[in-house]
Amino acid sequence: MNREIKFRGKRLDTGEWVYGWLGLHDLIADGQTHHEVDPATVGQKLPNVQDKYHNPIYEGDIYSCKMIEGGKANVIRHKGWSGFDLAPDWAQRMEIIGNIHDNPELLEDH
Repeated sequence: MNREIKFRGKRLDTGEWVYGWLGLHDLIADGQTHHEVDPATVGQKLPNVQDKYHNPIYEGDIYSCKMIEGGKANVIRHKGWSGFDLAPDWAQRMEIIGNIHDNPELLEDH
């Protein structure tokens, strides 16, 4: 089984998201270029999991899911493992609606 390990983080120079492989000293490589990123924004892609629109899911994403009362949850990690295990039918109901870095207001109770 080939398991792709990818990360994302916000670039320090532009604030834009960059996706790729995590290097030393908070660098993410996207091909031949290395970008220095804010370490607080680095999140790993969850392996073999996508939302209902086939978008990859990263740590820190906020998603909406019809099976969850209230409809929103945050992808977290604890001690190197994903904060949840998805049953196959969950992924078909999930929709990424933002992330904790760009959209923290999505987690606020209204």
